Amino acid sequence: MDDYFIFDDIKSTDRNIYLIDYNPVFLPDNKIDFKELPGRVGSIEVKSKGLNDIIIDCEVAILGEGPELIENIRNANYWLSKRSKLKFWNMLDRYYVGRLLEVVNVEDKNGWGLFNLQFRCYPLKISEYKTVIEDISGKTIINQGSWETTGQIIVEIKSSVEHLKVTLQNTGEFIYLEDSFHRGNEILIDLENELVKKNGNLIMDKLYFESDFFDIPKGEFTITLS
Repeated sequence: MDDYFIFDDIKSTDRNIYLIDYNPVFLPDNKIDFKELPGRVGSIEVKSKGLNDIIIDCEVAILGEGPELIENIRNANYWLSKRSKLKFWNMLDRYYVGRLLEVVNVEDKNGWGLFNLQFRCYPLKISEYKTVIEDISGKTIINQGSWETTGQIIVEIKSSVEHLKVTLQNTGEFIYLEDSFHRGNEILIDLENELVKKNGNLIMDKLYFESDFFDIPKGEFTITLS
């Protein structure tokens, strides 16, 4: 029993939790709406561009007995309750992003407990391969990996402006900043850690509320600056 998962960069076996089995999700479900039309028998399906979150069930063994077992379960619940990266021993090159929904007590054993952990995750796996993008405006760029990824966008300001908008044309998602930008300023947009810096200094207070730290899609994509 040496299989494991990693959550928030912590290996489960370091917390006395061993993975017995889990349900890998190969394809997320498309969101489908049903529309009623006057004079028509039944309804028609209207597919949206969205995807449903995925649920991953993990069967795990948590070591401990009596008060020690209860304490290990309490610590596991605290550790897994925030939103973070989730990856598995046989899928270390990519990860899900989600949080623990529920801990279900299945069976108590002598010296350990058998439990089900249920995670709710973003519907697409993210590649561990990171991308650094420079001199990007209007160019078509290719992510040659098999999965979406994150990374950094570096923008060098060419002339004085009062705002900066970086848009992923494939989805319309954008990062919008309002500040005094001058020629030679370097703007770092860290998509993975969701932060923005100007010349090495955080400027999160300049970030527009509706901005999205988007994922970089696989295949061809275009990012524009304005």
